[in-house]
Amino acid sequence: AVNDLLDRGVRVICVCLVYSYLNDNHEQKIKEIAEEVMEERGEEVPVWLSSEQKPIRGELPRLNTLVAEAYAAEPSREQLYQVQDGFSEMGADAPVRVLTSSGGTVAPEHDWLVDTMLSGPIGGVFGGEFLADELGIDNLVCSDVGGTSFDVGLITEGHYPTRWDQSLAQLMVNIPMTAMDTIGSGTGSYVRVDRTSERLEVGPDSAGYKVGASNLDSDVETVTVTDCTLALGYLNEDEFLGGDIPMDREVALEEIESQIAEPLGEDVYETARGVLDVVERDMSNELRGLILGLGYSPENYTLISYGGGGPLHTAGYSRGLDFQDVLIPQWAAAFSAFGCACADSAYRYDQSVDEILQPDFSNASTVAYSINETLDDLRERALDAFERDGVDSDDVRFDPSLRIQYLGMLDDLEVSISSVWDDEDGLSDGDVERVIEMYEKKFDQVFQRAAKSPENGYQITMAIGVGVGPSAKPTIPDEEPGDETPEEAAHKGERSIYWDDGWHDADLWEMRELNPGNVVEGPSVVEAPATTILVPPGYEAPLDRNRIYHLQEQK
Repeated sequence: AVNDLLDRGVRVICVCLVYSYLNDNHEQKIKEIAEEVMEERGEEVPVWLSSEQKPIRGELPRLNTLVAEAYAAEPSREQLYQVQDGFSEMGADAPVRVLTSSGGTVAPEHDWLVDTMLSGPIGGVFGGEFLADELGIDNLVCSDVGGTSFDVGLITEGHYPTRWDQSLAQLMVNIPMTAMDTIGSGTGSYVRVDRTSERLEVGPDSAGYKVGASNLDSDVETVTVTDCTLALGYLNEDEFLGGDIPMDREVALEEIESQIAEPLGEDVYETARGVLDVVERDMSNELRGLILGLGYSPENYTLISYGGGGPLHTAGYSRGLDFQDVLIPQWAAAFSAFGCACADSAYRYDQSVDEILQPDFSNASTVAYSINETLDDLRERALDAFERDGVDSDDVRFDPSLRIQYLGMLDDLEVSISSVWDDEDGLSDGDVERVIEMYEKKFDQVFQRAAKSPENGYQITMAIGVGVGPSAKPTIPDEEPGDETPEEAAHKGERSIYWDDGWHDADLWEMRELNPGNVVEGPSVVEAPATTILVPPGYEAPLDRNRIYHLQEQK
Protein backbone atom coordinates (compact mmCIF):
# COMPACT_ATOMS: atom_id res chain seq x y z
CA ALA A 1 0.00 0.00 0.00
CA VAL A 2 2.83 2.40 0.82
CA ASN A 3 4.55 1.65 -2.49
CA ASP A 4 1.30 2.23 -4.34
CA LEU A 5 0.78 5.61 -2.67
CA LEU A 6 4.33 6.69 -3.37
CA ASP A 7 3.94 5.63 -7.02
CA ARG A 8 0.90 7.95 -7.16
CA GLY A 9 3.01 10.85 -5.92
CA VAL A 10 1.04 11.56 -2.74
CA ARG A 11 2.00 14.63 -0.73
CA VAL A 12 1.13 13.11 2.68
CA ILE A 13 0.27 9.58 3.82
CA CYS A 14 -2.67 9.69 6.25
CA VAL A 15 -3.28 6.68 8.50
CA CYS A 16 -6.58 6.04 10.29
CA LEU A 17 -7.55 2.76 11.97
CA VAL A 18 -10.89 2.19 13.68
CA TYR A 19 -9.81 1.77 17.31
CA SER A 20 -6.56 3.73 17.26
CA TYR A 21 -8.10 6.37 19.53
CA LEU A 22 -7.88 3.75 22.32
CA ASN A 23 -4.65 2.03 21.25
CA ASP A 24 -2.27 3.50 18.68
CA ASN A 25 0.11 0.51 18.36
CA HIS A 26 -1.09 -0.51 14.89
CA GLU A 27 -0.99 3.03 13.48
CA GLN A 28 2.54 3.41 14.83
CA LYS A 29 3.49 0.10 13.18
CA ILE A 30 2.16 1.32 9.82
CA LYS A 31 4.23 4.49 10.17
CA GLU A 32 7.30 2.37 10.90
CA ILE A 33 6.68 0.25 7.78
CA ALA A 34 6.11 3.37 5.66
CA GLU A 35 9.40 4.87 6.80
CA GLU A 36 11.24 1.62 5.97
CA VAL A 37 9.75 1.56 2.48
CA MET A 38 10.61 5.21 1.88
CA GLU A 39 14.19 4.63 3.05
CA GLU A 40 14.53 1.76 0.56
CA ARG A 41 13.16 3.95 -2.25
CA GLY A 42 15.13 7.02 -1.27
CA GLU A 43 11.93 9.05 -0.92
CA GLU A 44 10.39 10.95 1.94
CA VAL A 45 6.86 12.22 2.57
CA PRO A 46 5.20 12.93 5.92
CA VAL A 47 3.22 10.13 7.59
CA TRP A 48 0.37 11.46 9.75
CA LEU A 49 -1.55 9.38 12.26
CA SER A 50 -5.13 10.05 13.31
CA SER A 51 -4.24 8.87 16.82
CA GLU A 52 -1.72 11.69 17.11
CA GLN A 53 -3.98 14.39 15.68
CA LYS A 54 -7.44 13.65 17.11
CA PRO A 55 -7.69 10.44 19.16
CA ILE A 56 -11.48 10.67 19.19
CA ARG A 57 -14.02 7.87 18.63
CA GLY A 58 -15.45 7.78 15.10
CA GLU A 59 -13.12 6.77 12.29
CA LEU A 60 -14.86 8.68 9.46
CA PRO A 61 -14.71 12.20 10.97
CA ARG A 62 -11.23 11.37 12.30
CA LEU A 63 -10.04 10.45 8.80
CA ASN A 64 -11.75 13.47 7.21
CA THR A 65 -10.08 15.79 9.71
CA LEU A 66 -6.65 14.34 8.97
CA VAL A 67 -7.20 14.68 5.22
CA ALA A 68 -8.49 18.26 5.65
CA GLU A 69 -5.28 19.04 7.50
CA ALA A 70 -3.16 17.74 4.61
CA TYR A 71 -5.29 19.14 1.81
CA ALA A 72 -6.31 22.58 3.12
CA ALA A 73 -4.86 23.52 6.51
CA GLU A 74 -1.18 22.64 6.19
CA PRO A 75 -0.75 24.53 2.87
CA SER A 76 -1.93 27.70 4.64
CA ARG A 77 0.99 27.55 7.05
CA GLU A 78 3.30 29.22 4.54
CA GLN A 79 0.88 32.16 4.27
CA LEU A 80 0.87 32.54 8.03
CA TYR A 81 4.66 32.62 8.03
CA GLN A 82 4.53 35.35 5.39
CA VAL A 83 2.17 37.36 7.60
CA GLN A 84 4.51 36.82 10.54
CA ASP A 85 7.53 37.93 8.50
CA GLY A 86 5.65 40.98 7.24
CA PHE A 87 4.90 42.14 10.77
CA SER A 88 8.49 41.54 11.82
CA GLU A 89 9.73 43.68 8.94
CA MET A 90 7.40 46.44 10.15
CA GLY A 91 9.01 46.26 13.59
CA ALA A 92 6.20 44.48 15.43
CA ASP A 93 7.34 42.57 18.53
CA ALA A 94 4.07 40.77 19.26
CA PRO A 95 3.85 37.17 18.02
CA VAL A 96 1.30 36.25 15.35
CA ARG A 97 -1.52 34.11 16.75
CA VAL A 98 -4.33 32.33 14.90
CA LEU A 99 -7.80 31.84 16.37
CA THR A 100 -9.08 28.28 16.70
CA SER A 101 -12.68 27.23 16.23
CA SER A 102 -13.02 26.24 19.91
CA GLY A 103 -11.54 29.41 21.39
CA GLY A 104 -7.96 30.31 22.13
CA THR A 105 -5.18 31.23 19.76
CA VAL A 106 -2.22 29.20 18.54
CA ALA A 107 1.10 29.96 16.87
CA PRO A 108 1.58 29.29 13.13
CA GLU A 109 3.97 26.50 14.21
CA HIS A 110 1.12 24.57 15.91
CA ASP A 111 1.15 20.86 15.00
CA TRP A 112 -2.36 20.84 13.55
CA LEU A 113 -3.81 23.93 11.87
CA VAL A 114 -7.13 22.26 11.03
CA ASP A 115 -8.36 23.54 14.41
CA THR A 116 -8.30 27.07 12.96
CA MET A 117 -10.71 26.35 10.13
CA LEU A 118 -14.09 28.16 10.31
CA SER A 119 -12.86 30.21 13.26
CA GLY A 120 -13.56 33.65 11.73
CA PRO A 121 -17.31 33.97 12.44
CA ILE A 122 -16.85 32.26 15.81
CA GLY A 123 -14.68 35.17 16.95
CA GLY A 124 -17.85 37.17 17.54
CA VAL A 125 -18.98 34.71 20.23
CA PHE A 126 -15.71 35.21 22.12
CA GLY A 127 -16.15 38.98 21.78
CA GLY A 128 -19.69 38.57 23.09
CA GLU A 129 -18.45 36.53 26.04
CA PHE A 130 -15.87 39.22 26.87
CA LEU A 131 -18.48 41.97 26.62
CA ALA A 132 -21.00 39.99 28.70
CA ASP A 133 -18.41 39.57 31.47
CA GLU A 134 -17.53 43.26 31.38
CA LEU A 135 -21.15 44.43 31.43
CA GLY A 136 -22.62 41.77 33.74
CA ILE A 137 -24.89 40.15 31.13
CA ASP A 138 -25.83 36.54 31.92
CA ASN A 139 -27.62 35.57 28.71
CA LEU A 140 -26.51 36.95 25.35
CA VAL A 141 -27.51 36.20 21.76
CA CYS A 142 -24.64 36.92 19.34
CA SER A 143 -25.89 37.70 15.82
CA ASP A 144 -23.61 38.39 12.86
CA VAL A 145 -24.83 39.55 9.45
CA GLY A 146 -22.17 39.36 6.77
CA GLY A 147 -22.22 39.24 3.02
CA THR A 148 -23.12 35.57 2.73
CA SER A 149 -24.72 34.41 5.96
CA PHE A 150 -26.49 35.10 9.25
CA ASP A 151 -24.57 33.48 12.13
CA VAL A 152 -26.03 33.06 15.61
CA GLY A 153 -24.49 31.86 18.87
CA LEU A 154 -25.93 31.71 22.38
CA ILE A 155 -24.24 32.44 25.68
CA THR A 156 -26.51 31.12 28.42
CA GLU A 157 -25.60 31.88 32.04
CA GLY A 158 -22.04 32.48 30.91
CA HIS A 159 -21.86 29.20 28.98
CA TYR A 160 -21.51 28.61 25.26
CA PRO A 161 -21.50 24.98 24.05
CA THR A 162 -18.79 23.27 22.02
CA ARG A 163 -19.95 20.93 19.27
CA TRP A 164 -18.31 17.91 17.71
CA ASP A 165 -21.06 17.16 15.15
CA GLN A 166 -19.97 19.83 12.69
CA SER A 167 -19.28 19.43 8.99
CA LEU A 168 -16.70 21.11 6.80
CA ALA A 169 -17.54 21.35 3.08
CA GLN A 170 -20.19 18.67 3.77
CA LEU A 171 -17.61 16.35 5.32
CA MET A 172 -18.05 15.14 8.89
CA VAL A 173 -15.09 16.25 11.00
CA ASN A 174 -14.10 15.94 14.65
CA ILE A 175 -12.90 19.51 15.11
CA PRO A 176 -14.22 21.03 18.35
CA MET A 177 -16.17 24.14 17.38
CA THR A 178 -17.99 26.76 19.39
CA ALA A 179 -21.65 26.16 18.61
CA MET A 180 -23.07 28.51 15.99
CA ASP A 181 -26.08 28.18 13.72
CA THR A 182 -25.90 29.62 10.21
CA ILE A 183 -28.45 30.34 7.50
CA GLY A 184 -27.73 31.61 4.00
CA SER A 185 -29.17 35.08 4.49
CA GLY A 186 -26.55 37.77 4.07
CA THR A 187 -26.40 41.21 2.53
CA GLY A 188 -25.02 39.77 -0.71
CA SER A 189 -27.66 37.02 -1.01
CA TYR A 190 -29.25 36.77 -4.44
CA VAL A 191 -32.96 37.55 -4.80
CA ARG A 192 -35.06 35.80 -7.46
CA VAL A 193 -38.67 35.03 -8.33
CA ASP A 194 -39.57 31.36 -8.49
CA ARG A 195 -41.40 31.09 -11.82
CA THR A 196 -43.45 28.12 -10.65
CA SER A 197 -44.73 29.42 -7.32
CA GLU A 198 -44.35 33.13 -8.16
CA ARG A 199 -42.76 33.69 -4.80
CA LEU A 200 -39.58 35.43 -3.71
CA GLU A 201 -36.48 33.33 -3.14
CA VAL A 202 -33.52 34.71 -1.19
CA GLY A 203 -30.16 32.90 -1.29
CA PRO A 204 -28.56 30.64 -0.37
CA ASP A 205 -26.01 31.69 -3.02
CA SER A 206 -24.47 35.13 -2.75
CA ALA A 207 -22.54 37.80 -4.62
CA GLY A 208 -20.17 37.95 -1.65
CA TYR A 209 -17.60 40.74 -1.87
CA LYS A 210 -19.01 41.86 -5.23
CA VAL A 211 -22.01 43.25 -3.27
CA GLY A 212 -24.70 43.42 -5.95
CA ALA A 213 -25.87 44.62 -9.36
CA SER A 214 -25.60 48.24 -8.20
CA ASN A 215 -21.83 47.86 -7.78
CA LEU A 216 -20.56 49.50 -10.97
CA ASP A 217 -17.21 47.68 -10.73
CA SER A 218 -18.75 44.21 -10.54
CA ASP A 219 -20.14 41.80 -13.11
CA VAL A 220 -23.11 40.86 -10.90
CA GLU A 221 -26.38 40.74 -12.82
CA THR A 222 -28.75 39.27 -10.22
CA VAL A 223 -30.37 41.50 -7.61
CA THR A 224 -29.07 41.13 -4.05
CA VAL A 225 -30.28 42.16 -0.60
CA THR A 226 -27.85 45.10 -0.66
CA ASP A 227 -29.48 46.38 -3.87
CA CYS A 228 -32.79 46.46 -2.00
CA THR A 229 -31.39 48.35 1.00
CA LEU A 230 -29.81 50.88 -1.37
CA ALA A 231 -33.10 51.33 -3.25
CA LEU A 232 -34.95 52.02 0.01
CA GLY A 233 -32.57 54.81 0.98
CA TYR A 234 -30.85 53.04 3.86
CA LEU A 235 -27.40 53.19 2.25
CA ASN A 236 -25.42 56.13 0.91
CA GLU A 237 -24.40 55.27 -2.65
CA ASP A 238 -21.46 57.69 -2.52
CA GLU A 239 -19.95 56.34 0.73
CA PHE A 240 -20.28 52.57 0.50
CA LEU A 241 -17.16 51.16 2.19
CA GLY A 242 -15.94 54.72 2.58
CA GLY A 243 -16.57 55.42 -1.11
CA ASP A 244 -14.21 52.72 -2.34
CA ILE A 245 -17.01 50.82 -4.07
CA PRO A 246 -19.03 52.88 -6.58
CA MET A 247 -22.74 52.19 -6.10
CA ASP A 248 -25.64 53.38 -8.28
CA ARG A 249 -29.11 53.53 -6.74
CA GLU A 250 -30.77 53.95 -10.14
CA VAL A 251 -29.22 50.70 -11.35
CA ALA A 252 -30.54 48.97 -8.22
CA LEU A 253 -34.06 50.28 -8.87
CA GLU A 254 -33.97 49.29 -12.53
CA GLU A 255 -32.83 45.74 -11.78
CA ILE A 256 -35.32 45.26 -8.93
CA GLU A 257 -38.07 46.54 -11.24
CA SER A 258 -37.23 44.23 -14.14
CA GLN A 259 -36.19 41.10 -12.23
CA ILE A 260 -38.61 41.07 -9.30
CA ALA A 261 -41.30 43.77 -9.19
CA GLU A 262 -42.65 43.35 -12.75
CA PRO A 263 -42.88 39.51 -12.61
CA LEU A 264 -44.79 39.86 -9.33
CA GLY A 265 -46.89 42.80 -10.54
CA GLU A 266 -45.85 44.90 -7.54
CA ASP A 267 -44.48 48.39 -6.86
CA VAL A 268 -40.68 48.49 -6.93
CA TYR A 269 -40.33 49.98 -3.43
CA GLU A 270 -42.89 47.66 -1.85
CA THR A 271 -41.06 44.77 -3.53
CA ALA A 272 -37.67 45.86 -2.16
CA ARG A 273 -39.13 46.23 1.32
CA GLY A 274 -40.83 42.84 0.92
CA VAL A 275 -37.45 41.27 0.17
CA LEU A 276 -36.06 42.65 3.42
CA ASP A 277 -39.15 41.46 5.28
CA VAL A 278 -38.50 37.93 4.01
CA VAL A 279 -34.79 38.07 4.92
CA GLU A 280 -35.35 39.56 8.35
CA ARG A 281 -38.22 37.19 9.12
CA ASP A 282 -35.92 34.25 8.35
CA MET A 283 -33.33 35.74 10.69
CA SER A 284 -35.96 36.31 13.38
CA ASN A 285 -37.25 32.74 13.06
CA GLU A 286 -33.70 31.43 13.39
CA LEU A 287 -33.23 33.38 16.62
CA ARG A 288 -36.59 32.33 18.04
CA GLY A 289 -36.11 28.65 17.20
CA LEU A 290 -32.61 28.52 18.63
CA ILE A 291 -33.65 30.07 21.94
CA LEU A 292 -36.94 28.21 22.35
CA GLY A 293 -35.16 24.96 21.51
CA LEU A 294 -33.21 25.28 24.78
CA GLY A 295 -36.36 25.87 26.82
CA TYR A 296 -35.82 29.62 27.19
CA SER A 297 -37.54 32.61 25.59
CA PRO A 298 -36.11 35.79 23.99
CA GLU A 299 -37.20 37.77 27.07
CA ASN A 300 -34.41 35.98 28.97
CA TYR A 301 -31.71 37.31 26.62
CA THR A 302 -29.94 40.45 25.46
CA LEU A 303 -29.22 40.60 21.72
CA ILE A 304 -25.95 41.92 20.31
CA SER A 305 -25.80 42.69 16.60
CA TYR A 306 -22.59 43.02 14.64
CA GLY A 307 -20.92 42.39 11.29
CA GLY A 308 -20.94 44.87 8.45
CA GLY A 309 -24.63 44.23 7.74
CA GLY A 310 -25.92 43.53 11.25
CA PRO A 311 -26.70 47.11 12.36
CA LEU A 312 -28.61 47.73 9.13
CA HIS A 313 -31.03 44.85 9.74
CA THR A 314 -31.15 44.72 13.56
CA ALA A 315 -34.46 46.55 13.88
CA GLY A 316 -36.05 44.20 11.35
CA TYR A 317 -34.94 40.86 12.76
CA SER A 318 -35.37 41.81 16.44
CA ARG A 319 -38.96 43.05 15.99
CA GLY A 320 -41.48 41.20 18.11
CA LEU A 321 -38.91 39.14 20.05
CA ASP A 322 -38.94 41.32 23.20
CA PHE A 323 -35.26 40.99 24.07
CA GLN A 324 -34.16 42.53 27.35
CA ASP A 325 -31.93 44.87 25.36
CA VAL A 326 -30.56 45.18 21.82
CA LEU A 327 -26.90 46.22 21.59
CA ILE A 328 -24.94 47.51 18.60
CA PRO A 329 -21.26 48.21 19.38
CA GLN A 330 -19.78 51.14 17.52
CA TRP A 331 -17.08 48.68 16.36
CA ALA A 332 -19.71 46.24 15.06
CA ALA A 333 -18.06 45.86 11.65
CA ALA A 334 -14.87 44.52 13.26
CA PHE A 335 -16.50 42.74 16.21
CA SER A 336 -15.36 39.25 15.20
CA ALA A 337 -11.80 40.54 14.94
CA PHE A 338 -12.29 42.12 18.37
CA GLY A 339 -13.35 38.68 19.60
CA CYS A 340 -10.12 37.19 18.27
CA ALA A 341 -8.20 39.67 20.41
CA CYS A 342 -10.31 38.65 23.43
CA ALA A 343 -9.32 34.98 23.13
CA ASP A 344 -6.66 33.46 25.35
CA SER A 345 -3.40 32.09 24.06
CA ALA A 346 -4.30 28.43 24.41
CA TYR A 347 -3.60 24.91 23.17
CA ARG A 348 -6.38 22.34 23.42
CA TYR A 349 -5.97 18.56 23.29
CA ASP A 350 -8.78 16.00 23.35
CA GLN A 351 -8.91 12.28 24.06
CA SER A 352 -11.86 9.86 24.05
CA VAL A 353 -12.05 7.90 27.31
CA ASP A 354 -15.43 6.08 27.45
CA GLU A 355 -15.63 5.69 31.24
CA ILE A 356 -18.87 4.44 32.82
CA LEU A 357 -19.61 5.78 36.31
CA GLN A 358 -22.13 3.83 38.38
CA PRO A 359 -25.12 5.70 39.87
CA ASP A 360 -23.87 5.03 43.42
CA PHE A 361 -20.28 6.11 42.53
CA SER A 362 -19.03 2.69 43.65
CA ASN A 363 -16.34 2.70 40.93
CA ALA A 364 -15.33 6.36 41.39
CA SER A 365 -11.72 5.47 42.31
CA THR A 366 -11.22 3.46 39.10
CA VAL A 367 -12.71 6.25 36.99
CA ALA A 368 -10.59 8.88 38.75
CA TYR A 369 -7.39 6.87 38.12
CA SER A 370 -8.11 6.55 34.39
CA ILE A 371 -9.09 10.21 34.00
CA ASN A 372 -6.00 11.37 35.88
CA GLU A 373 -3.69 9.38 33.60
CA THR A 374 -5.31 10.83 30.48
CA LEU A 375 -5.35 14.42 31.71
CA ASP A 376 -1.72 14.22 32.85
CA ASP A 377 -0.76 13.23 29.32
CA LEU A 378 -2.81 16.06 27.80
CA ARG A 379 -1.24 18.53 30.23
CA GLU A 380 2.25 17.52 29.11
CA ARG A 381 1.28 18.03 25.46
CA ALA A 382 -0.01 21.52 26.23
CA LEU A 383 3.13 22.45 28.17
CA ASP A 384 5.29 21.17 25.29
CA ALA A 385 3.38 23.43 22.87
CA PHE A 386 4.05 26.51 24.99
CA GLU A 387 7.67 25.51 25.47
CA ARG A 388 8.02 25.56 21.68
CA ASP A 389 6.61 29.12 21.78
CA GLY A 390 9.20 30.11 24.35
CA VAL A 391 6.69 30.39 27.22
CA ASP A 392 7.78 29.19 30.66
CA SER A 393 5.62 26.35 32.01
CA ASP A 394 5.23 28.27 35.28
CA ASP A 395 3.29 30.90 33.33
CA VAL A 396 0.87 28.35 31.86
CA ARG A 397 -2.47 27.53 33.49
CA PHE A 398 -3.96 24.09 32.86
CA ASP A 399 -7.74 24.01 32.45
CA PRO A 400 -9.07 20.42 32.27
CA SER A 401 -12.61 19.54 31.22
CA LEU A 402 -14.68 16.40 30.78
CA ARG A 403 -17.52 15.68 28.40
CA ILE A 404 -20.25 13.86 30.34
CA GLN A 405 -23.72 12.52 29.66
CA TYR A 406 -26.32 10.44 31.41
CA LEU A 407 -25.75 6.85 30.32
CA GLY A 408 -27.80 6.16 27.20
CA MET A 409 -28.23 9.81 26.18
CA LEU A 410 -27.09 11.11 22.79
CA ASP A 411 -25.76 14.50 23.86
CA ASP A 412 -22.83 15.11 26.17
CA LEU A 413 -21.84 18.40 27.77
CA GLU A 414 -18.41 19.86 28.34
CA VAL A 415 -17.79 20.57 32.02
CA SER A 416 -14.76 22.46 33.30
CA ILE A 417 -13.22 20.71 36.31
CA SER A 418 -10.53 23.32 37.04
CA SER A 419 -12.05 24.04 40.45
CA VAL A 420 -11.45 20.47 41.66
CA TRP A 421 -8.39 19.45 39.63
CA ASP A 422 -4.96 19.40 41.25
CA ASP A 423 -1.91 19.41 38.96
CA GLU A 424 -0.06 17.12 41.37
CA ASP A 425 -2.78 14.76 42.63
CA GLY A 426 -5.44 15.00 39.93
CA LEU A 427 -8.98 13.97 40.95
CA SER A 428 -9.88 12.08 44.13
CA ASP A 429 -12.93 9.82 44.59
CA GLY A 430 -14.80 12.67 46.24
CA ASP A 431 -13.83 15.01 43.42
CA VAL A 432 -15.59 12.70 40.94
CA GLU A 433 -18.87 13.20 42.81
CA ARG A 434 -18.34 16.97 42.77
CA VAL A 435 -17.71 16.81 39.02
CA ILE A 436 -21.08 15.10 38.55
CA GLU A 437 -22.74 17.82 40.62
CA MET A 438 -21.22 20.41 38.26
CA TYR A 439 -22.44 18.41 35.27
CA GLU A 440 -26.01 18.31 36.59
CA LYS A 441 -25.93 22.06 37.23
CA LYS A 442 -24.79 22.69 33.66
CA PHE A 443 -27.43 20.29 32.36
CA ASP A 444 -30.06 22.48 34.03
CA GLN A 445 -28.56 25.56 32.38
CA VAL A 446 -28.41 24.17 28.86
CA PHE A 447 -31.49 21.94 28.82
CA GLN A 448 -33.80 23.85 31.12
CA ARG A 449 -36.81 21.58 30.72
CA ALA A 450 -35.17 18.26 29.92
CA ALA A 451 -35.57 15.20 32.14
CA LYS A 452 -32.56 13.89 34.05
CA SER A 453 -31.75 10.19 34.47
CA PRO A 454 -29.07 9.84 37.20
CA GLU A 455 -30.44 6.38 38.04
CA ASN A 456 -28.84 5.11 34.80
CA GLY A 457 -25.38 6.24 35.80
CA TYR A 458 -23.03 8.48 33.83
CA GLN A 459 -20.71 8.18 30.89
CA ILE A 460 -17.56 10.26 30.63
CA THR A 461 -16.92 10.34 26.91
CA MET A 462 -13.92 12.62 26.54
CA ALA A 463 -11.12 14.32 28.44
CA ILE A 464 -10.01 17.78 27.36
CA GLY A 465 -6.83 19.51 28.41
CA VAL A 466 -6.30 23.19 27.64
CA GLY A 467 -3.08 24.99 28.41
CA VAL A 468 -3.67 28.74 28.77
CA GLY A 469 -0.78 31.15 28.52
CA PRO A 470 -0.39 34.85 29.22
CA SER A 471 -2.05 37.10 26.64
CA ALA A 472 -2.98 40.76 26.47
CA LYS A 473 -6.68 41.61 26.39
CA PRO A 474 -8.42 44.58 24.78
CA THR A 475 -10.42 47.11 26.75
CA ILE A 476 -13.79 48.55 25.82
CA PRO A 477 -14.28 52.33 25.78
CA ASP A 478 -15.42 53.97 29.02
CA GLU A 479 -16.25 57.64 28.57
CA GLU A 480 -18.30 60.01 30.65
CA PRO A 481 -21.75 60.49 29.03
CA GLY A 482 -22.65 63.97 27.85
CA ASP A 483 -25.77 65.63 26.44
CA GLU A 484 -28.60 63.62 24.88
CA THR A 485 -28.67 65.96 21.89
CA PRO A 486 -25.89 65.21 19.38
CA GLU A 487 -23.62 68.05 18.32
CA GLU A 488 -24.46 69.79 15.08
CA ALA A 489 -21.15 68.59 13.57
CA ALA A 490 -22.48 65.03 13.68
CA HIS A 491 -25.52 65.86 11.52
CA LYS A 492 -25.02 65.19 7.80
CA GLY A 493 -28.45 66.20 6.50
CA GLU A 494 -31.55 64.20 5.61
CA ARG A 495 -32.53 61.39 3.24
CA SER A 496 -35.87 59.74 2.54
CA ILE A 497 -36.12 56.12 3.62
CA TYR A 498 -38.89 53.60 3.02
CA TRP A 499 -40.01 51.74 6.14
CA ASP A 500 -42.98 49.41 6.37
CA ASP A 501 -45.35 50.96 3.84
CA GLY A 502 -44.32 54.59 3.51
CA TRP A 503 -41.57 57.19 3.08
CA HIS A 504 -40.00 59.06 5.99
CA ASP A 505 -37.47 61.89 6.16
CA ALA A 506 -34.54 60.46 8.11
CA ASP A 507 -31.72 62.36 9.81
CA LEU A 508 -28.24 61.33 8.74
CA TRP A 509 -25.51 61.09 11.37
CA GLU A 510 -21.76 60.59 11.18
CA MET A 511 -21.02 57.76 13.62
CA ARG A 512 -17.56 59.01 14.55
CA GLU A 513 -18.96 62.40 15.58
CA LEU A 514 -21.57 61.02 18.00
CA ASN A 515 -20.63 61.03 21.69
CA PRO A 516 -21.61 58.90 24.69
CA GLY A 517 -24.92 60.12 26.11
CA ASN A 518 -26.27 61.15 22.68
CA VAL A 519 -29.68 59.75 21.78
CA VAL A 520 -30.32 59.10 18.08
CA GLU A 521 -34.06 59.33 17.45
CA GLY A 522 -35.71 57.60 14.53
CA PRO A 523 -36.10 57.85 11.68
CA SER A 524 -32.33 58.13 11.39
CA VAL A 525 -29.39 56.55 9.62
CA VAL A 526 -26.00 56.45 11.36
CA GLU A 527 -23.20 56.08 8.83
CA ALA A 528 -19.62 54.83 9.08
CA PRO A 529 -17.25 53.61 6.37
CA ALA A 530 -17.74 49.92 7.24
CA THR A 531 -21.31 49.75 8.54
CA THR A 532 -24.65 51.58 8.76
CA ILE A 533 -27.14 51.63 11.63
CA LEU A 534 -30.80 52.00 10.71
CA VAL A 535 -32.96 53.57 13.43
CA PRO A 536 -36.52 53.28 12.04
CA PRO A 537 -39.50 55.50 12.86
CA GLY A 538 -40.70 54.85 16.41
CA TYR A 539 -37.24 53.77 17.58
CA GLU A 540 -34.33 55.45 19.32
CA ALA A 541 -30.71 54.47 19.93
CA PRO A 542 -28.97 55.96 22.99
CA LEU A 543 -25.16 55.71 22.87
CA ASP A 544 -23.80 54.63 26.26
CA ARG A 545 -20.45 55.28 27.95
CA ASN A 546 -18.98 52.14 26.35
CA ARG A 547 -19.87 53.39 22.85
CA ILE A 548 -22.61 50.81 22.47
CA TYR A 549 -25.96 51.77 20.95
CA HIS A 550 -29.12 50.44 22.61
CA LEU A 551 -31.74 50.09 19.89
CA GLN A 552 -35.19 50.31 21.45
CA GLU A 553 -38.72 51.32 20.65
CA GLN A 554 -39.63 54.79 21.88
CA LYS A 555 -41.95 54.86 24.85
